[in-house]
Amino acid sequence: MNRAWLLLLDFACLCVSGRFVIASLHCEGRDFGAILVLLLGTTLLAFLSSSEILFSVAALIAFINGCGATHILPSSDPIALTLSGIFIGTFVRDRAIWHLSSGPLRPISLVSQLLAGGVIASLIFTLAASPAKALQPSQFLRIPVFGYSEPLYPLTTTLIWIQGLSYFQLLLFRCKNKIPALYTTFGLLTAACVCYCVWQAATGYPVPWSPQLKHFSPFEDIHAFGGVAVALLGFSFALLVNKEGRMPGYISAAWVVLTLAMTALSFSRSAWLAAVSTIVLVTAVRFGWRRAALGVAALFLICLALWPLLVRYQQQNIYAARAASLIRFEAIEKKIPERLALYERALRMIESHPITGVGIGRSYEQSTYYADLNDPIRQIPNFSHDAILQFAAEMGIPLALCLGSLCGFILFSSLKSLARDPRILAIYSAAFAFCLTQLSSNSINIYSGQQTFLWFLLAGTAVSTVSNHKEKSLSGII
Repeated sequence: MNRAWLLLLDFACLCVSGRFVIASLHCEGRDFGAILVLLLGTTLLAFLSSSEILFSVAALIAFINGCGATHILPSSDPIALTLSGIFIGTFVRDRAIWHLSSGPLRPISLVSQLLAGGVIASLIFTLAASPAKALQPSQFLRIPVFGYSEPLYPLTTTLIWIQGLSYFQLLLFRCKNKIPALYTTFGLLTAACVCYCVWQAATGYPVPWSPQLKHFSPFEDIHAFGGVAVALLGFSFALLVNKEGRMPGYISAAWVVLTLAMTALSFSRSAWLAAVSTIVLVTAVRFGWRRAALGVAALFLICLALWPLLVRYQQQNIYAARAASLIRFEAIEKKIPERLALYERALRMIESHPITGVGIGRSYEQSTYYADLNDPIRQIPNFSHDAILQFAAEMGIPLALCLGSLCGFILFSSLKSLARDPRILAIYSAAFAFCLTQLSSNSINIYSGQQTFLWFLLAGTAVSTVSNHKEKSLSGII
């Protein structure tokens, strides 16, 4: 029975990935050469070295996204195409994608399987409840990525979640002893972000998605860029303050400066708050909570000192206005009225469909129907801007609790190991920072790269913690 269940998950992963590949090839017509090269290349690499290709994807997220934005890779979602090749190659090699991990990782593996099953069930429920004509079956193998309001958008959301969870499972199974090359992975990701930003600023190509911000990044929006940037900041800051790290101090300091600059430029308030929270956490682990509290007090005084300057320039500089809105003392209803309105829409969806949700991928389309009359943006559809809240609105409270408990369990169970190994503190800081940004963002729900990065961070944290416990047990025996 267990093997049949895993085969079902394999089948689901191959189906959603295969549909995406076929639609991508069809969409590009005669210009499918680059897609075919990427697909065959990743399939071959996964067949030859399944472990190395897994963490290489995380290291190259920014590079692959950048290639997509510059149309070097014509695919509408090059990350999803890369993962499709990996899953095909892995299945050809091992006759399986999903495995049940053993030992301490077994409960995590089981919950992720439950999540994947819930995603599949939600897709079936959503499509079955939709009118047959609205589903446009002729577009099933013609459009790789559907628009947020299109009837077949649930297929895109399912692709993102199933591929992300399958990637997580492979990481747990293949890298059960350790996640190799953590420093290299985060270093390459930082270098790709910096190089892309410099290239785009120097050449003006591709055109920044936000001309007002003159914003440069290889990611889809401020939340996606801010989440990755603050995760890199957490990782580099943990290395800087930990004297047992293998990296020279001046390199760590330069790394922190670069990632801090990217976090600031992201324009994401959730990334800014996550940066402060993560720095406080790392300081508390390394130097004690008393020094961390002194740091918070110092930050408060700095904000007070900067306040007149921010108020003075907030009309001329949107970053000053953004920072002023963040630290200004005012009622939450006045600070973020649009965001609160989106949260209320999600809560109404949950109230009306607490068990099943409104259907995977349906929250954007359905959001205006749940808007209040006092909603300032009631006629504009939007996402919930909270990953867990959106997950609950689309797929119900039980599955949202599974997702929240999975992330929470990994982070909570690793707390005692933070002071033992600088690698655990570094990867934990990155995961902690990224997860914090998702409490006021929903980038993991709609972007393959963000989903992949989330599961890489959580798998890295879980595997590193388990590996540290094993090493400690062995040293005690010896």
